[in-house]
Amino acid sequence: MLNYSVTRQTIGYSIIYKVVKQCKNKKVAMCLVYSFEEIMDYHPDNKYVYSEIKENLPNLVPFAGAGLTQFAYSSWKQALIELAGKITNRNHFRQIENLIKNGYYLSAAQRLEDLRTPSNLARDIANLFSSDHLADKKSIISKQAVYMLPWLFHGLVLTTNFDETLETVYGECDCLFETVSHPGHPVLEQFIRNPKHHGLFKMHGTVIGNLIEYENIVFTSAQYDRHYGKDSPLIHDLKACFGKRIMLFLGCSLEKDRTMDILHDSIIQGVNHYAVIGCQESEKDEKVRRLGEKNIRAILYKQGRHEAVRVILEHLLEETNPDLYQKINPVAAMKPGGSFEQFSYNAEIVPLSGRKKEMSELNSFLRTSGGLFQWWAIVGPGGCGKSRLAYEFQNQLPPGWIVHRLKRNDYKNLNGVAERFTQKTLLIADYVQEHARELGEWMESLNENEQLRSQPIRLLLVERDTDRGLEDFLCPVVDYVQEHAAEIVKWMESLSEQPVQLLPAAREADRGPEDSARTKQLYSNVRNEMKLKEVCYRESFLKLSPLSDENLMDIMENYARALQWDKKKSGKVLEDQTRQILLQKLKMIDPYLCRPLYAMFLTEAYIQCKDIEQWKRNDMLNYVISEEGKRIKFSIKNVMCTDTVEKIYNACIYLKCAATALQGIPVENLQELFPDIWKIIKDKSEDFESPEDFLYQTGLTFKDKLTALRPDVVGEYFVCRWLFEQNEKTIHDFVSVIWKEPVPAIIFFDRLICNFGHLLNENPEHWDRLYSDRILLPENALKYYPQHVLNAAYYCNSAVQCEKLVCLLEIFANKYPDDSKIAFAGGLFNLSNKQDRRYAESTIERLEKFSADNPDVIEIAVELAKALFNLSNKQDILSAEGSIARLEKLCANYPDVTEIVILFAKGLFNLSCEQDGQDEERNITRLEKLCARYPNVTEIAAEFAKGLYNHSIKQDERGAERSIGYLEKLCAAHPGVIEIVVHFAKALVNLSNKQDMQGAGQTVRRLEKLCTEHSDMAELEILFAKGLYNLSIRQDTQGVKRTAKCLKKLYIKRSDAEIAAVFAGVMVNLSSKQDEQGAERIARCLKKLYAEHSNTEIAVKFAKVLFNLSIRQDRQGVERTTECLEKLCAEHPDVIEIAVLFAKMLVNLSCKQDEQGVERTVRSLEKLYKAYSEVTEIQAEFAKGLFNLSGIQNGQAEERTMERLRMILMQNQNVYSCFNMAIQKLLSENQCE
Repeated sequence: MLNYSVTRQTIGYSIIYKVVKQCKNKKVAMCLVYSFEEIMDYHPDNKYVYSEIKENLPNLVPFAGAGLTQFAYSSWKQALIELAGKITNRNHFRQIENLIKNGYYLSAAQRLEDLRTPSNLARDIANLFSSDHLADKKSIISKQAVYMLPWLFHGLVLTTNFDETLETVYGECDCLFETVSHPGHPVLEQFIRNPKHHGLFKMHGTVIGNLIEYENIVFTSAQYDRHYGKDSPLIHDLKACFGKRIMLFLGCSLEKDRTMDILHDSIIQGVNHYAVIGCQESEKDEKVRRLGEKNIRAILYKQGRHEAVRVILEHLLEETNPDLYQKINPVAAMKPGGSFEQFSYNAEIVPLSGRKKEMSELNSFLRTSGGLFQWWAIVGPGGCGKSRLAYEFQNQLPPGWIVHRLKRNDYKNLNGVAERFTQKTLLIADYVQEHARELGEWMESLNENEQLRSQPIRLLLVERDTDRGLEDFLCPVVDYVQEHAAEIVKWMESLSEQPVQLLPAAREADRGPEDSARTKQLYSNVRNEMKLKEVCYRESFLKLSPLSDENLMDIMENYARALQWDKKKSGKVLEDQTRQILLQKLKMIDPYLCRPLYAMFLTEAYIQCKDIEQWKRNDMLNYVISEEGKRIKFSIKNVMCTDTVEKIYNACIYLKCAATALQGIPVENLQELFPDIWKIIKDKSEDFESPEDFLYQTGLTFKDKLTALRPDVVGEYFVCRWLFEQNEKTIHDFVSVIWKEPVPAIIFFDRLICNFGHLLNENPEHWDRLYSDRILLPENALKYYPQHVLNAAYYCNSAVQCEKLVCLLEIFANKYPDDSKIAFAGGLFNLSNKQDRRYAESTIERLEKFSADNPDVIEIAVELAKALFNLSNKQDILSAEGSIARLEKLCANYPDVTEIVILFAKGLFNLSCEQDGQDEERNITRLEKLCARYPNVTEIAAEFAKGLYNHSIKQDERGAERSIGYLEKLCAAHPGVIEIVVHFAKALVNLSNKQDMQGAGQTVRRLEKLCTEHSDMAELEILFAKGLYNLSIRQDTQGVKRTAKCLKKLYIKRSDAEIAAVFAGVMVNLSSKQDEQGAERIARCLKKLYAEHSNTEIAVKFAKVLFNLSIRQDRQGVERTTECLEKLCAEHPDVIEIAVLFAKMLVNLSCKQDEQGVERTVRSLEKLYKAYSEVTEIQAEFAKGLFNLSGIQNGQAEERTMERLRMILMQNQNVYSCFNMAIQKLLSENQCE
């Protein structure tokens, strides 16, 4: 008999530039690094020109062309093509198109102005080069060649570009231009006279934001004639500049144009200009000649490999300012003495591996037609690749979409953020917990006001997910987990398949300490939670699952290659065997997640020749933080030129921990926050300009900010280990200061105890030192700190230690009731979950009294309801009824608090699971009344549905039909609640098992109708298949054939393994009613099905069909079938049922053989007997085989066989009983004594 079971539930708690070749399906095929050495080898002059550029670097003036900004803006030719798209007259359009095609760009621009008019063309150009386009690409600016300019050039910069890329890049690098000028505002001559003046001259004009001074731009032929006319101010200034300064042309084509003519006219013998420019292999000599005529010496690179510009500029910075280079370049950080920025999600050290399915789901989210505003979330543990996935997704947005990552300042005016975007916009919010409430309110506003917009907004939340009660790094599960029903097959001696009977729904699980802290906060200030949930793209968030072995090994190989970036090396860096060893070690260290971040850690350790064979997870993290400590100490020794640095090193580590906890600290705040530490640094850095200068030179600060150690999981471990080494006073002082910034503090400490609470649990003293009433907290932390202590109470394993944390919460609740009452109630709830029943009852009594003292605080009542519900799951039935009665009283006191009512419903359902007869019916009736009182609360309807379903299992046919009638009404009232629909379908399957053929046929038709109404629910089709199976049990041969045909169609449609198994079961039953030819056809069908789904269940059914076939065959046929079953048995040696069938078939075969054949068969039975020595049925079949053999033997051979038989029967009473029953049956059938 096939049964379903749903278990009882309880509510529980770099920059290396890469060329990525892509196939049409967008799979990354390879990642190639264009190395500096390759560029130098491309032309014999390159290394000499590079040396000259390096020597003249302080005197060079960068001349930035359109090639430096093509990651965000169009080239001149592309711009003309886009502008021509505004021309609707076909003849005019073709005229302009031909001008562009033949290279007459100025004439094309002039014709556009004539047709569009200056005012319209001005607007067109302003839109085309608006700063909005740059904002869309802000996340990748730091990877572009243009980003290197502020680090190398601090004087005059020239450009022909209209856009504001240079102003933006220099501004982001805290190197703002003192002056930005363009035609009409001539100051170029001042720049030339004063080489130290830091300014930008935009030769052809500018677009500021989306505004343009059209009269001062240079775009059309008329404008070129005016600005480049004889003796014009621009000509005068450029000639002076080209004659007195050395140009470095970057991103310029250097083809013939007005600027190049001026350069040619300004040639001064002995003065060279320089360029970095692409060139075809066949044109290198000609390119060198043409540029040489203008006194330009060039570094040539392969045409199209424009990343070469970035590579060369990086190399210049590395050789001229290595300290600065290491700060801004994650690849440099991978060298000895580097930091760990290469592990940042946007470092692009290695290409994204895997995640094709997730990327497809994100694209579907983008394209969803659900409404103008939709939101979704990527969740997963730290280091699994959430931020990297979001980063890669934003870089692959389709045309017409822009992206904006919410920054800290955005949360001050979120409505203002939305107003800025008039295009299709993807908003990405990382670290959601910090601003969950603000986000929730804003999301509700976006949804309510969507009629004011014409373009869609998609909001993607990226947040670390935490587990509740599983091993520390096990992927979290959803709060309300419905386990898949387990199928148990009971094999009957008749070898025909029995009806499907689905077992009861499980009891509800224990409530955990929190549903989902972030989700609750998200909805906390929202007026209509349901409406906001409706615009969530999917109820289940995009949870990142572990990558495949192949993807992980690709990451290891690519990262190993990146680590050896400065070596010319072809082929694989890691051997296949090495990658396998690293992969197996990763699976041991991080078995549930196999995080890409950890794969990179292991790879680096291996490259550094570390012995990782015995490593565990903490060993790997210890290696990482040890390297960071060495880097800091090395930097201090290096800049101080001494080996005696222990005191200042300890001070720096203190500051690094603080910066990590607070996600960075402005340098100007350090003295105020950490006066004692600052004094140490000040005293020890007397040889430097200032303490700030010392911190900068050691690499601890960047852009006037003390930087955090990244990635987060590494930083958390770094701080955790450091805290363990400190005395109590140091810990208290540190914690006190960190909580002056309560928002980043709660985020950091929550994550620390989530990821590394197990380390605190190893020594309870750690909890005492971290959480003490002697820690002086600032007033602004009182709102957040109790919530964090509540979370700590969850991660603390010991009930004794948890009680101490709850006592701390009680102190806060007494001193600061407004901020701490709810946390104290939550702490009591958490404590009750860790205690046994007796102590839990006492704790809940405290919570009950606390709730009675604070009747207006609904959240406390909710915590009490959760605690009572959990307590009922620890109690016997009588005590549980008492706890549910208290819960009912609480429900009566708070009838409008849905969460309490739902818990009461779950409690009633759990009680019904343990009851029979009138008691069960009484609680089902109470659920019915509750459902009628709260008709819109789907969770209550779902509990009522489960209760009805369970009750129907125990009822006779008429009673089950009544319960199913209620279920059908519930299903109609809540058609979108999948759980109710599924239980209705399951009840119908069970009903079909109680009916005759006519009744079962009607029930199966109801199942079919349900499938049609919910065509997207695969589970219903599986249940429909099982209903068909039950029907087939009652049918004659022709009826079974019709049912099998229907099941086959269903299988072809869905190709589901479960449907395949049901189909196979029907075929087993049919095979028992067929002649030999029919049984052979069924065996061929099952063989094909087994090849498609070679799982155990179908293998057993295939074995049964083979057995049924063998009964109808002659000796030769049985021998062929036996070979097939023997092979199946070898493929599934652990499936005893197949082995038993094989043994039975061998016994049957022995009845049709001569003495020699029987001896062979008995030898096969003996092998089975030895292989399954504990299986009584196989031992009995061996005994039968011996008995059959003895029947055709004579003399001593017969006596030997009988002696063997006697020994087997004497050794096992059960075997003797089975054998004796078989003999009695044989004698009876042959009417012998």
